[in-house]
Amino acid sequence: MLEVECKWTPNKVQEAKLAYGTASLEHPGVKMVAWERGKYYIGGKLTGFELPKRVFPCATPSQVRASLPPFTDIVVFQCRNPVHRAHYELFTRALQADNVRPGSVCLVHPTCGPTQDDDIPGIVRFHTYEVLKKELNDPRIRCLQQCKTHSKTTSDKSGMQLLESMGMRNSNAARSHQPQICA
Repeated sequence: MLEVECKWTPNKVQEAKLAYGTASLEHPGVKMVAWERGKYYIGGKLTGFELPKRVFPCATPSQVRASLPPFTDIVVFQCRNPVHRAHYELFTRALQADNVRPGSVCLVHPTCGPTQDDDIPGIVRFHTYEVLKKELNDPRIRCLQQCKTHSKTTSDKSGMQLLESMGMRNSNAARSHQPQICA
């Protein structure tokens, strides 16, 4: 339930530039901001009645944070696709980087949202991460359950906001699949 505290007319050009780095209608996210969102935005306190039911387990931001060790660096790899070899190499080697302190952990954080007709279904992606967890068997690499997001709106900025909602700061979400160090 939303307790409305404010209503405003958004600057959609500025929103698109800040979220997607462009205001071009060729970008699907910009197109969504321009054509699918209403004339007014509202904001306020949001209260949930119960967690949504999913076909696979999902962790809330507070559950993700609680599963991580306190006061240590967290190298985060966030992806919405099934794991492929380049992903695997990135996050299995990330903890060996020069700028990563001993005792750090790598959070492999898959996300899943609405898909297009030609996308791999979320449940299939979920199973790829389950297999990965079993194969890695490394306590420093944490493969968490998927956190459901709306992939149409997932940008570098919204990925960062999702990480910040879990209590992770100083992160830089990147489309280049570069693992990020979060304090």
